[in-house]
Amino acid sequence: MSKKIALQGFDRLSIFPVIKNDADSYEVGAKISIYGAQEMTRDNDVSEQKYYADDGVYLYLKQFNGIQTKLTLLEMPFETMETLGFGNFDAQSGVFSADPQGKNKEFALSFRCLNAAGEYRMYKFFSFTVTEIRESAAKTKGKDPTLGSYEIVGMFGKRRVDDKTYVMKDGEAEESAFLDLFEKVGA
Repeated sequence: MSKKIALQGFDRLSIFPVIKNDADSYEVGAKISIYGAQEMTRDNDVSEQKYYADDGVYLYLKQFNGIQTKLTLLEMPFETMETLGFGNFDAQSGVFSADPQGKNKEFALSFRCLNAAGEYRMYKFFSFTVTEIRESAAKTKGKDPTLGSYEIVGMFGKRRVDDKTYVMKDGEAEESAFLDLFEKVGA
């Protein structure tokens, strides 16, 4: 019987500020843990072009542009919003000055998903550009048990030095150190 790998969990979400991502080298900064991860949706962003000749499709080109991504979190402290580039937090006064435009900062991102066999599928994405932070609408508490959430919206792209988007690894919980290191590549 084959091992059950259906995914049923999502945790250990972390970001790493990208220091350098060009044709010569790739390097990231220190890990920043993100708490309250609930969900991640991913959709490939692809451009298609058809060229017609001889009364039919002569050439069909498909261009991968990245992976549109939305992360849903239960909480997002002001420090995290500042790190993601959407404002400034004054810790002394406790005031966050929001910048909805953001700065399109680039991060590496890692997380793991529990599978049905009790092991983990671990992911490391090399380039995630944050384009938007969304806060759920405010509503009265009432009797609805739902909690408000936050969304981080962005695009996974490629590590320019080798055109890789991400790597995955299956393993036990003890192997999760894989998620904590993004090796420097190139010069």
